Amino acid sequence: MDPYFDLIKIGSVQAIMTGQIINQNLDKDLFPTTLNKQTITYLLRKELGYEGVIFSNDIRMAGLLKTTTPNSYKRHQV
Repeated sequence: MDPYFDLIKIGSVQAIMTGQIINQNLDKDLFPTTLNKQTITYLLRKELGYEGVIFSNDIRMAGLLKTTTPNSYKRHQV
């Protein structure tokens, strides 16, 4: 992930698309990145200082629906 972090730090990234992946090294609660405050707010925004657009590819994908329901998205939106 270092090449991506380097691009963010030098201001070469205009937008980031999150996915429905789960990375237990980034979040112990095992939430998909799209709804993951630890990854989006703390890692991207605060630690790396990213101020650009962050968007999701599709909140109805199977990977996301395995861990949450559309009715609960509001609780996890970042």
